[in-house]
Amino acid sequence: MIRRGKFGKAIEMDIKDIKRKFGGKYNEGMKDMIDYAIDNDYITSKEGKRLKRKYLYH
Repeated sequence: MIRRGKFGKAIEMDIKDIKRKFGGKYNEGMKDMIDYAIDNDYITSKEGKRLKRKYLYH
């Protein structure tokens, strides 16, 4: 996925896997990962907000 420029989808797959294995234990680290991806233009701000809303803020 990363080779095809699908960073948002790759991050989403990682988040789903981590959430399945560890619940909310690593939410802060995943938030930092999303922020890093936004800051370095790997994903758009809109995509980052979607990922945070969907997986981190329940």
